[in-house]
Amino acid sequence: MARRVLGIPHNHKKTDSNVTQEQLDTLEKFKESAYKCTVQILFTTVLLIVALPQPWFSNTKLFFSVCNALPCEYTPSVGERLVYCIMLGFYSQAVPMLFLWETKRKDRLESFAHHIATIILIAYSFYLNLTRAGVMVLMCHEVNDIFLEAAKMTRYAKMDRATTFWFVVFMLSWFVTRIFIYPLHVINSTLFETLDRATLLGINIQPHHAILNTFLIFLFVLHVYWSYLIVRIAVRQLTHGDAEDIREKEHPVKPGVMNPTKTKSVGSMPSDT
Repeated sequence: MARRVLGIPHNHKKTDSNVTQEQLDTLEKFKESAYKCTVQILFTTVLLIVALPQPWFSNTKLFFSVCNALPCEYTPSVGERLVYCIMLGFYSQAVPMLFLWETKRKDRLESFAHHIATIILIAYSFYLNLTRAGVMVLMCHEVNDIFLEAAKMTRYAKMDRATTFWFVVFMLSWFVTRIFIYPLHVINSTLFETLDRATLLGINIQPHHAILNTFLIFLFVLHVYWSYLIVRIAVRQLTHGDAEDIREKEHPVKPGVMNPTKTKSVGSMPSDT
C-alpha cells in the first residue's frame, strides 16, 4: 500500500536513479504509521467493546466501589484481563522497537520514559485490581493515535487537505482526552475519590495510592510537553503552510561544512504512545 500511495516501484534496486533515498526514508515512515494506525484501531475497538456498556465508563466513583482495601478484593472481568494482556504486550514490544525500528526523533527518550511508565502502570494497577480505572486511562491514550497516524500518512503522501483535516481532528481529540478528560476525571478520581472512599471505610491505602498517582501524573506531564510541540506545529502550519515534524529536524550545519548523512525531512506529527 505504501509503495502504491507514494509511487515507488515494487521491484526497484538501490542503484535505480528514479528512486531517491528520501523516497525510501518516507516509505519506511509510512509503513511505521500504517502499522500503528491499524493496531490503534483494533485497540480502540476492543476498549470500547469492553468499557462502553459498563456503568463505570461514565461514573468514575464506581472505579473503586468494589474496593474495601488495596489491593482490591475484586476479580477483573474477562474483557478487562484481555485489554491488559493486549496492551502489556504492545508496550513491551514498543520499547525495543523504539530504538530498533521507529524513526529517530528528538523526543525518543521521552517516548521511552512514557512506555516504561505505561508498562509499570499496567502491571501495578493489575496487581491492585484497579483495572476499571486502568481501562479508562488506556481509553484516553489510544483513541487519538488513530488520527495522529492518519495525519502522518497523508503528510507523507503529500495530500495537504487530508493532512490538515486529520491533524485538526487529532488536535481536538488530543486536548479533549489527554488534557481535559484524563486529568480532570481519571486522575481526579484516582487521586481524590480513592481517598474519600478510604476515609469512609477507615482504611490505609498508602503507599499504593501515592505510587500509582505519581506515575499517572508523570504521564500527564509528558502530555503537556507533547501538547507544546503540537501547538508549535499548528502555528507553523498557519504561518508557513508546513506541518513538518519539528522532532525530526537535523541539527543546523555550520556554513561551509558538508553533512553527508543529512537528508531532507518529510515530516509528520508528534506521537507518544
